[in-house]
Amino acid sequence: MKKKIFFLILLISSFYISAQDLNPDNLVYKEDFSVSDIKTLKFNLTFENLITDVFYGDEITIEIYSNNLIKTPVVSVAGTSLSISSTKQKNTPGDLCTVVVYIPKKHTFESVSISNNKGSINLESINVFDYIKISTTSGNIKLSNSNTSYLNAKTQSGNIKLKSQVLDYFETSTQSGEISINLLDSPYGKSFAKTESGNITLKLPSYADYNLELKSKNGSFWDVKNNSNEQLKRTLYKKINSGGVIIHAETKSGNIYLQSQ
Repeated sequence: MKKKIFFLILLISSFYISAQDLNPDNLVYKEDFSVSDIKTLKFNLTFENLITDVFYGDEITIEIYSNNLIKTPVVSVAGTSLSISSTKQKNTPGDLCTVVVYIPKKHTFESVSISNNKGSINLESINVFDYIKISTTSGNIKLSNSNTSYLNAKTQSGNIKLKSQVLDYFETSTQSGEISINLLDSPYGKSFAKTESGNITLKLPSYADYNLELKSKNGSFWDVKNNSNEQLKRTLYKKINSGGVIIHAETKSGNIYLQSQ
């Protein structure tokens, strides 16, 4: 339990979850599930914040913190799928709810699907064989130190942040938020980052081989390492090192930044 608390403190410091959200007095649900029985995760939420974190054990632990018992999400298991769904009760100002899922370090899921409205999503150190699909209306999406074959992350007005990722290919999009993608290597398949009015930042190792396909109506492309920039009046193609898979970055009014690491 001490290890779980330590990891959660680290997450809180980086995810801006308030102490009130995770007040021990608001812990309304806690249950352990055998990791060998669960292959997929499904979340259908409305306003709840969602956090996943890794710990060294052999069970999946779910904790729900809420200041309104009537609107606590429902946890269920059907076959090898574990689901957490919001109630049909409409939330009101002042309602707080955070769902925390602790996952054994070496466990790999087949798939993870997340739908949310206003809540934020923070996935930490989650391994998924097939895909991770995330959709929100106004909540932020953050994915750190995770591995999956395919990532699809979409939000209307939230920000998307991928940190230290290993992805075969990805599709990310937001209408008015920022997109920041930090990869440990270039993807294997053509990948996309699209936003209407926000900036896009791409961070890849200096040795990675890939091609950039860049589009913006009113923005610029900034190569931070070389301290250079170009106006994006038309599609711009850039070969990085030996070239390779295409990463498509598109924004209507924002800038696109490339940072080698």
